[in-house]
Amino acid sequence: MKQTLTIGISSRDGDYYTELLSSLAKAVRTLKDWQIETILSVGGNSTAHLAEVGRAAAEPYPELCLRVIERAPDRVSKPDSMNEISQVAKGDLILYLDDDIKLSEAIIVNAIEEMERRPKLLLVGAQQVIIRPIGGGWWRNFIYDVINIQQIADVFTAPDPFIFGRFMLIRKAAMPVLPRQIINEDKFLQVLFSPNETKIADKYEFTGVDRLPNHYRRVFRLMDGRAQVKELVDPEQYKRYINKPENKRILDRAKIRKLRPYLAFCFLCYRVVRGSTHLLKPFLYSRPRQAGWKRKG
Repeated sequence: MKQTLTIGISSRDGDYYTELLSSLAKAVRTLKDWQIETILSVGGNSTAHLAEVGRAAAEPYPELCLRVIERAPDRVSKPDSMNEISQVAKGDLILYLDDDIKLSEAIIVNAIEEMERRPKLLLVGAQQVIIRPIGGGWWRNFIYDVINIQQIADVFTAPDPFIFGRFMLIRKAAMPVLPRQIINEDKFLQVLFSPNETKIADKYEFTGVDRLPNHYRRVFRLMDGRAQVKELVDPEQYKRYINKPENKRILDRAKIRKLRPYLAFCFLCYRVVRGSTHLLKPFLYSRPRQAGWKRKG
């Protein structure tokens, strides 16, 4: 009897359904011994429209066995989406995806094989690669390069320890009910499951942030989210995670010194932008009063 893999897609705006589902179908075809169910979770002001667009985008790919769940108007956050997916999932493994990524063909099978090879693993992530260049004028492209330069130029020491919520394979039995107010659900789960989490070398693509206000908003939320994770997990668990050298993201000075002049200038501009976040946060950001998407990138 085939095992079941549930693929849960938390949807935000539906702009990249075609790219995601096309790449997902190619990846699913490599899974010979698995039964697939795909759940597209939509919510917010455009719920009915997103459901219609999602079904139409999935029509060429019957192998995905896609069904749509429409969340209640007051269940708009990503934790709401993930909780509802886990409640109805039939699979022993759940692959949580964002709707704005493009997968490599072997990424899912390799993530599953890593789970099977290491039975104690609870969470498997993957590497991310930013899609560039983007359309638009030179100024918009320059801003894009500045605020995404650390991913574009891969300026961190390898391997990058952080697992991102765009791609997370999790054992259903271990999946908790996520607090609705959680901002960094990926960081929360990584700390919660540590040390039984890892990343594979396979990569997926994502679009990045293309406007400076969205960048600031995202960084402000991440800053709040890190503090939130510390409050929500067991203090000893958090201490064990944060004190491990391999869980720290570190800039690689050798990589930075080798950047070509344009990218080096973008990196310098980014560090100025990033350095301003603590100064600007009190003036530009107020913590959301309720759970919701309100995030870009």
